[in-house]
Amino acid sequence: MMFVSLGIGGVLAVTLIVVMSVLTGGKVTSANVPPPALVGKTVSAQTIPSLTGGSTVTPWKFGHPTALLFFASWCEPCKTELPHIADYLAHHSTNGVQVVAVDSEVGQSDSPTNALAMLRRYHLNVATMADAKGVMVNEFGLNALPDSAFVNAKGRVTWLNIGPISVSAFAQRLAQAQG
Repeated sequence: MMFVSLGIGGVLAVTLIVVMSVLTGGKVTSANVPPPALVGKTVSAQTIPSLTGGSTVTPWKFGHPTALLFFASWCEPCKTELPHIADYLAHHSTNGVQVVAVDSEVGQSDSPTNALAMLRRYHLNVATMADAKGVMVNEFGLNALPDSAFVNAKGRVTWLNIGPISVSAFAQRLAQAQG
């Protein structure tokens, strides 16, 4: 009976792999593989309204490496990702890497009040941008949330993570951005 169960499980696994291969055109990608089209390119400095009033200038304009966290209050995966990132940042130094939370309107609008409340709920105390006009989203070519981008001090994109980023991957990229 055990061999029958193993055989059925093996057939189901192979079938799933074949179906996924057909559905993805034979290309299976990982969220941890940077899109080559943007990585290595320089992005322009921007001044974007802040969620707390005033505006935020992209830190690379002033020679600071930067980690951007694209999120929205309505984004369910963001609600899973951000508390872990906030906890990491509360207990670790960024060693000069500026972290900016970018409230993005990918697919639907977001209320700055709701976005700010979300960041406060998770105790994510970083600079913010309210990207209501989609300037940052367009600059990075994003179409879903959450996403993370790492930009060096000269404005060159060093990494783009599509989808939720794990704390270990965030820490790794943050350490690389420091050096």
